Amino acid sequence: SLQYIHKSKKQIKKIIMKLGDLIYYITKYTGIKYIVDTYHKIMGSKCKCDKRRKSLNNIKIKRW
Repeated sequence: SLQYIHKSKKQIKKIIMKLGDLIYYITKYTGIKYIVDTYHKIMGSKCKCDKRRKSLNNIKIKRW
């Protein structure tokens, strides 16, 4: 029984989304990412969204 609980906690940890991924999906499905990508295409600049997403995913939050 304890092994089953331990396995399910590992599976739950894999499901939890990190901050960078959460922001990415919110901006993707609300259309903000499309607007930002279009802006950068018109201006000829590069978006640093992936770098920002990785740095936000690496943030460690101590909860207890």
